[in-house]
Amino acid sequence: MDDLDYKTLIEGIPDFIYIHDLDGRFLEVNKSLITLLRCERNDLIGRNITEFIHPRCRQEFFEECLKTLRAKKVVKGLITVSNRDGETRLLEYHSRVVERNGCPPVVQGVARDVSVQKRLEKELADREVLYRALFENAADAIFLMEGEIFIDCNPKAVEMFGCKEKPDIVQKPPYLFSPEFQPDGQLSREKALKKIRAALNGVPQRFEWVHTRLDGTPFNTIVSLFQIDVQKRQLIVAMVHDISAIKNATKALQESEQNYRELVENANVIIYRFTPDGTFTFINKYGEEFFGYSRDELIGKKKTVGTIIPKTGEKSQSLREMFQDLCAHPERYYEHENENVTRDGRTVYIKWRNQPIRDANGNVREILSIGTDVTKIRELENELLQAKKLEAIGTLAGGIAHDFNNILGGIMGYVSLLKERHAPDDSHYAILEKIENAGLRASDLIKQLLAFSRRGKYENRNMEINEKIRNVIDILKHSAPKKVTFDLELMEGLPEIVGDPSQIEQVFMNTCLNAIQAMPDGGRLRIVTSLDNEKELQKPLFEGKPDKPYVSIVISDTGVGMDEETKEHIFEPFFTTKPVGKGTGLGLSTVYGIVKNHGGGVTVESTKGKGTTFRFYFPAAEGAATAPGTKEARVKRDRGLLQGKGKILVADDEEVFRDMLKDVLEYLGYDVLTARDGKEGLEVFKRHQSAIDLVILDMNMPVMDGKEMFRELKKLSPDVKALLATGFTLNGAVQTLMDEGVMGFIQKPFRIEEISKAINALMSMET
Repeated sequence: MDDLDYKTLIEGIPDFIYIHDLDGRFLEVNKSLITLLRCERNDLIGRNITEFIHPRCRQEFFEECLKTLRAKKVVKGLITVSNRDGETRLLEYHSRVVERNGCPPVVQGVARDVSVQKRLEKELADREVLYRALFENAADAIFLMEGEIFIDCNPKAVEMFGCKEKPDIVQKPPYLFSPEFQPDGQLSREKALKKIRAALNGVPQRFEWVHTRLDGTPFNTIVSLFQIDVQKRQLIVAMVHDISAIKNATKALQESEQNYRELVENANVIIYRFTPDGTFTFINKYGEEFFGYSRDELIGKKKTVGTIIPKTGEKSQSLREMFQDLCAHPERYYEHENENVTRDGRTVYIKWRNQPIRDANGNVREILSIGTDVTKIRELENELLQAKKLEAIGTLAGGIAHDFNNILGGIMGYVSLLKERHAPDDSHYAILEKIENAGLRASDLIKQLLAFSRRGKYENRNMEINEKIRNVIDILKHSAPKKVTFDLELMEGLPEIVGDPSQIEQVFMNTCLNAIQAMPDGGRLRIVTSLDNEKELQKPLFEGKPDKPYVSIVISDTGVGMDEETKEHIFEPFFTTKPVGKGTGLGLSTVYGIVKNHGGGVTVESTKGKGTTFRFYFPAAEGAATAPGTKEARVKRDRGLLQGKGKILVADDEEVFRDMLKDVLEYLGYDVLTARDGKEGLEVFKRHQSAIDLVILDMNMPVMDGKEMFRELKKLSPDVKALLATGFTLNGAVQTLMDEGVMGFIQKPFRIEEISKAINALMSMET
C-alpha cells in the first residue's frame, strides 16, 4: 500500500491521530482531530498540544507526559481537552516516540473520545452505590432468589427473621421461614411455589403471608415478588414488609370498637347523636327501647321534634328553641334536664349530658347526648315535697286546733255555766243550747284538723274492711242520686286491719261523697278490695319499708276528673273546688291524716273528663290489737253537777279559758289560784303547797310547758294530784305524761258537768 492509501485510511479513521515533536508542537493531525478541536489544519500545525489541554490538566500533562516521552517511553492515559468553542472532551490517548533514519524523533499517538463511556461508567458506579445503599439500609427485608433459593438478602432481612448473619438465610428456600399452613389452610410450600412461578412468568405478585422467625415465632407480612434479568440469569426480587404491629393494632382497634359498641348498645342510658339541623345520626338500643322508635324511623331524618319532643304545645316550643340553642351554644347545655315524650305518649324527664363533636375548623359537626331517665326520681321528689308540705300544714293545723280549742273551751265552759243558772223552760236556755250546739260542731271541725295533723285519738281494734265498706255504701245508697250506680268487688277472706272503725268509715265516706259529687249527671262508683304483697307496693307511699302484706282498697268514679294542678292540692286542708259555703276543704285532708295515722298510704290518679281513682293501703293485722291503757277520768255526760271543796291551781296560758275555768270552779265551790305559764304556776304552788289539793294544767304553755311543770311538781310533792286539760287528744306526748303520773285527762272543750265529775273523781282518790 502506497503512502496515499495510508493517508486516506488515516483521514477516515474516527479516532484522533496526531504527530508532534518532543516539545509538543503538532506536525500532523487527521481530520477527526481537526473536527474535534474546531480548527483548520494549517492553524493546528506548529501549535503546541498543551494549548488544547484543559487548564486543570495542563501542568500535569506537560510535566508527566512530555518528560516521559523525552525519555523515549510509551505514554497512555486520560486527558481532558478543550476546543476553540470551549467544549471539553475526555480522551483516552496512547503515544510513543518514533525515530526515523536521519530525522529527529517525533511522537506518534492515537486518542479516542471516551466522554460518554466514562460518564456512563460513572453513572453506573454511582447507581450501584445508590442501589447498594438502598438495599443495605431499606426498612423492609429484601431478598434475591434464583429458583426457589435465596441467594442474597439485606441486613433488615437478617434482623426481621431473627437471624444473626446472612448464612442463616442464603441458600435456603423461603418456605423454611413459614409455618406449615397459611391462615387460609393451604400448605405454605405449595402456595409459595405458585407465587414464585407466577412471578417468573412476568406476573408480579403482592400478597399477605405469615412468616416465622428463626425461633419459630410467627409474624404477619406483605410480600411483593417481581422478576429481573441479571447477566442472562432470571432472578426474583422479594420484598417483605412486617405488618404485625398494624395487624395487632387493627385487631386491638376492632376489639376496642366491639367493646365500646357493646358498651354503648347495652348501656342503661340513652345515647344518641344528631347534627345541628336536627338529623339523627345514631341512637343506641336502650334509646330505641326507651322512646319506642326504631333506628330506621330516626337515623338520617330530622325527627327530634315530633318524636321525643312533641309537635305542639308550650313545652314543644320551649324544647324546640332549646334544641336550636343547644346546637349553637353546646357549652351551655353540658348538663341539663328537660321533659320528653315516648312513643306511647308517656311524659318522661331526662337528665342529658351533651358533648359537641367538632370538625378540624372547630365548627360543631354533631352533638353527642347521653341521657339518664330521672322520671322516678322527680316523682319521688314531688311526692316528698307534697309530704313535707302536708306535714308543715298539718303542724300548722294542729297548732291552730290547739289554740282554737282553748278559746272554744272558754266559750263552752261559760255556756255550760249559764245553762246551770237558767231553767230549761227559760227562753235564754234555748239560745244557750244553740250556742252549745254550734260549739260542738266547731269541736268536730277541730277534731278533723287534729286527725289531719296526726294528733287525733283512735280506739284501735281489729276490723274487717269489707264490712266497713258495706256499712258506708248502705248509708250512701239512700242519699245518692238514682243515676249513680255502685259496683262492689270485695275480695273474700281478706285479713283484718287494725284501726279506729269510725275513722276508717270516715275515710270511705269522705272519699265516696267526693266521688258522688264529681258525677252530677250520674255515673259508676266502683270499689275493689284485694291483698297486695309488700314487693308490689311503692316505697314512697310509706314512711318505712313495707314489711307485711297490705289490704288494698280502690275507689274509682267516672266523674269530671281533675287536672294536674288540682290533684297536687287535694289533700291540703281548706283546699276545695266547690263554691263558697258548699265545702270546708277538710274532707280529703282528713282522709289523708287518718290513713297516715293508721300506717297506711294513699295515691290518686285522675284525668280531666275521665274520672278519678283513689288507692288506699292499710297494713294487715298480725293479731288482736288492744286499745292503749289510759288513766283518763271517764265521766258520763248527765245533767248532775258535783259540788266540791278544796283549793285548785289552774295553769293555762289562754286567758279566756283560764278565767272561765276559775269562774266555773268557784261556782262549783272550789277555791281557785291561777297562773299564766308553768313557771308562774310552779311559784304559786311553792307558796301554797300545803293548801293546794289539785293542779289543773295545760300541755302547751310558754316559758315552761305542762310536761316540765309536772315533773318539777313531782319533785316538790311526789303525791301531787294533777288533771291535764288540753286541746290535744290522748296519744303521743299526752299519753307519755299520763304514764309519768298525771292522774286525769280531759279534752278541751268540755261541759261543766264533765269537769265537775273529773275533779270529784280525783279529789276522792287516795294517794
